[in-house]
Amino acid sequence: MINESDKYFEKYNLITIRVLFFVLVSIKGIDRLVYPAIWAEDGRVFLKQAFEIGWSSLLKPYDGYFHTIPRLIALISACFPIEAIPVIIVLLCYGIFTYTITLPFTKPYKWLFCNQVFSLAIAIVLLVSPGQATMLGNGTNLHWYLLLLLSILGLKDIRMPYSFGEIVIAFLCVTSEGAVIILLPLFLTRYIMKKTQRV
Repeated sequence: MINESDKYFEKYNLITIRVLFFVLVSIKGIDRLVYPAIWAEDGRVFLKQAFEIGWSSLLKPYDGYFHTIPRLIALISACFPIEAIPVIIVLLCYGIFTYTITLPFTKPYKWLFCNQVFSLAIAIVLLVSPGQATMLGNGTNLHWYLLLLLSILGLKDIRMPYSFGEIVIAFLCVTSEGAVIILLPLFLTRYIMKKTQRV
């Protein structure tokens, strides 16, 4: 049984890891912070509609799906002075990417990533993997990271139920990303395994 001090240590350890990786993500994408700009649909669709129709923009599909998280980022960013908006978008996107690549450090994934060294290796591989030049730091291409996030959620320990927060995150990912249908076999397999597991 885990006592309160162990729980505190685990929580403190995870916060430290996430802060460290947020710094590493920011260093990796430092050019987006030094030369902030609004990327493609972030400006001409999400921000434009955030200013024009506000929260109603969450119900407006674009290219076949709702882009919920990029739209939420646009709505949050629209509350700041104009000159700060590009930096706010980048920082929020970096935060989501950091959350995604540090999930292997959390308890529900210990069955798969059995120790901190392996979790660290996975997080670093995800951090430095190529092909992220256009993906990192903008809402327009955030859907690829959301697909990764949903995939990792699908690998959660079968013995642990999803929390309300995880269900909300999954819902936001599904309504933000059109390719999530490819994960249907993963979640169907998980559902069947959960139904047939011995209590």
